[in-house]
Amino acid sequence: MKKLFILIVIFLVNEDFSFAQQMDSVAKKASWDLHGEVSGYIIPDEYFLLPIVSADHNQLHLEARYNYEDDKTASLFGGYNFSFGNKLSVDFTPMGGFAFGNTDGFVLGYNAEFSYWNLGFSTQAEYLFDFSDPDFNFFYSWNELYYLPADWIWFGVSAQRLREHQTSLDFQRGIFLAVQKKWLTVSGYYFNPFTSDDFWVVTLGVDFSTK
Repeated sequence: MKKLFILIVIFLVNEDFSFAQQMDSVAKKASWDLHGEVSGYIIPDEYFLLPIVSADHNQLHLEARYNYEDDKTASLFGGYNFSFGNKLSVDFTPMGGFAFGNTDGFVLGYNAEFSYWNLGFSTQAEYLFDFSDPDFNFFYSWNELYYLPADWIWFGVSAQRLREHQTSLDFQRGIFLAVQKKWLTVSGYYFNPFTSDDFWVVTLGVDFSTK
């Protein structure tokens, strides 16, 4: 009788552990990581907003942008997430999608981030194939090289190329500072400092997870 009781207890514990593993696996499969941000471009005699939202579910990446490819132009993307590395970690997401509005076209691009120790480099780029005229094809890019003295603050240098705002410089170069508190991130950029083409960008970002 004692052996039978022990066997029943072992069976129930094993079943409970297996059920917990299955539930954890289901929870991971059902989880979504959501990100939203809006950047305000503060330019002399001009101001515009550039919102971006994204959702990640395991390897699936979905993203939408507005005012990125052109004024009053939206774009939708689908991509696949790759992550690998230990000391040097790499996150890479190739994407494809379409832009529509003032500019209509097919878009190929990627998001990538490399981090080692307290240093990081993030890059976002895309190439738009304009449906109306190949002469309007355009390469977009946003890059940041940064240092994290703590988990909640980082700063560095940035370079971008955006059709929505162009200057005599092919790439806009600048410095930035970002701080994070739980799910909220606030970033400030100063591009082309101390030139006649200087301007500011302020970005508010939020992150949520359905886990």
